[in-house]
Amino acid sequence: MLDPNNLPEVEGTELLARYVVYSNHFRSDLTPKPDLFIPHLHQELAVTCHRNATTAEIWGAGLQVATQR
Repeated sequence: MLDPNNLPEVEGTELLARYVVYSNHFRSDLTPKPDLFIPHLHQELAVTCHRNATTAEIWGAGLQVATQR
């Protein structure tokens, strides 16, 4: 399980996830708009790291993000 109090530095080759919670970030055909791929102003808040996380944990984190929004 991910421990938010003990996170290592993100490596340059590491896979990351970004949670998209606003429908206006998508076109009518549900493809993402280009601005989703521009780095967020607060980079430490924009993504989560996949390291040592299960798929269920990654989706669970996304659900928490969406619920808090």
